[in-house]
Amino acid sequence: MRTSSHLAQVQYLPIIYSCPLGMSLAANLEQSPQTTIEQLAYLLTSKDDLDLERRQLLTEIVSSGWINFYLDAKLIADWLGRSLFWSQSNGINQLQLTARAIDTLDPTPTKLFPAQYIHARCCSLLRLGARENLITLADNQAQITQPESIPWLDREHNLWLSEIAEYNLLQQLMTISDSWVDNSDCRWSKLALNLSQNTAIFLADCRFLGEVKQQYPQKAIARLGLIALVQFWLEKILVEKLGVAAPREL
Repeated sequence: MRTSSHLAQVQYLPIIYSCPLGMSLAANLEQSPQTTIEQLAYLLTSKDDLDLERRQLLTEIVSSGWINFYLDAKLIADWLGRSLFWSQSNGINQLQLTARAIDTLDPTPTKLFPAQYIHARCCSLLRLGARENLITLADNQAQITQPESIPWLDREHNLWLSEIAEYNLLQQLMTISDSWVDNSDCRWSKLALNLSQNTAIFLADCRFLGEVKQQYPQKAIARLGLIALVQFWLEKILVEKLGVAAPREL
C-alpha cells in the first residue's frame, strides 16, 4: 500500500481529495472505521489493477475513517471530463423557466451580488470564447456542445491547468460537487461566495486570449472548460439552493 512516505517519490498535484469512506462503510461491514479504511486503501492501490497503477494513485489515512487521495493529472482530467459532461444534462435551461418561477427569484440580493457578477462574467467569457472559435455553445445557453473535446492534458499527460489559482479553483469545485451529491445541510451562500472569490483570482491570473490563445490554444480551451464548470455550479447554487437569480448579463 502506498502511504504518505511515497509523497517524495512521485510528483503529485497540490490537490487532495478527502472523504470519510471508512465511516460510511464500517457499519455495513461490521468492523471498525480504521480497519475498513486500511482495507480500502490497500484495494484502491493494489497493483492488480493496471489502470490504477498507471495513474499512480496515492492514499493516506489521516484519522479514523478518513482517507486522503493525492490526485495526479490523469485522475483530475477524468474528473473534469465527467463533471463537464454531467453538467450538460443537469444545467438550468433559463428559457424554460416559467414566468412564475422567475418572479420567485430574488433579483439582486446585496450579499450575493459578487456571485451573481462572477456568474454573468463567466457567461460573457464563454460567449467570447465561442466568438474566438475556441469552443461551441448550445443555442442561447452557456453550455459547451462537445464537452468531451476539451483537452485537459497536454502531450506529456500533464494538466493544462497548472497555475496555483487553477488548483485552488479545482479544489473548490470538488468541495461543491461533493456537497451537492451528499445533499448536505451546508452554508450554500458561503460556498457560492468562496467560489466567486476563487474565480475572480483565476480570471485575473489565467487568461485565455492573446498570447495564450496563439501559443497554447489547448490551454485556452481547457481554461474555458473550467469557466463552464464554474458557471454551472454558480447557477445551480444561486437558483436551486438560494432562490436567487443567476443573470447571464449585467
